[in-house]
Amino acid sequence: MQKHILIVEDEPAIRDMLAYALRKGDYAPLLAGMRARRRSASPSACPT
Repeated sequence: MQKHILIVEDEPAIRDMLAYALRKGDYAPLLAGMRARRRSASPSACPT
């Protein structure tokens, strides 16, 4: 089972590199860059 992780990074190259490395480690990254997207991604991405 993949673990989910939220990556919050405004720089696309860094965000993509982190996502690539995490996918290799059996994670399912969710990506967010802008403040508005972080707020909208957080509630649905985090288990309650």
